[in-house]
Amino acid sequence: MVLESKDADYEQKATRETPVVARNTGPSAAVARQRGKDEPMKVRNSLKSLKHKEGSTVVQRHGRTVIVNKRHPRWKARQG
Repeated sequence: MVLESKDADYEQKATRETPVVARNTGPSAAVARQRGKDEPMKVRNSLKSLKHKEGSTVVQRHGRTVIVNKRHPRWKARQG
């Protein structure tokens, strides 16, 4: 009887799926990716072209110059 319970535990462990750690893939994640919120901030030598796009603001954060664009979040960048 003891062996049967060990076999049952082993079968449960073998059939149990291992959790997959991945980024959000739901419908809201698709919308966020389309808006560019999931993309990393780009590092550029010159921010001049991004500075002139509509909706952009130039911000100093921790001694670095950062461009944040609320209308088009994929156009965010930092200088360096």
